[in-house]
Amino acid sequence: IPAEAHWQLGKVERHGDLFKSKFRKIIQEVGPTSKTEWMECLITCLEWKSRTVRTTGVSAMMMVFGVSSLMLTMMQQIGN
Repeated sequence: IPAEAHWQLGKVERHGDLFKSKFRKIIQEVGPTSKTEWMECLITCLEWKSRTVRTTGVSAMMMVFGVSSLMLTMMQQIGN
């Protein structure tokens, strides 16, 4: 446990709990039976987590791309 960042351990655990509870809900809804279906459920949950707004006011996706996923979708539709 890093002594310099002990306050961050609670944040990591809460984010892990959020991911776990969302993943369980997705699994209950979909009821995957194959490895491919399980992977699709995992990817869906990871995408949800990347779009979740953080304490900084932006999501991970916004930090990387500079816009929300909704804006990316709209820009792709306009481009086509």
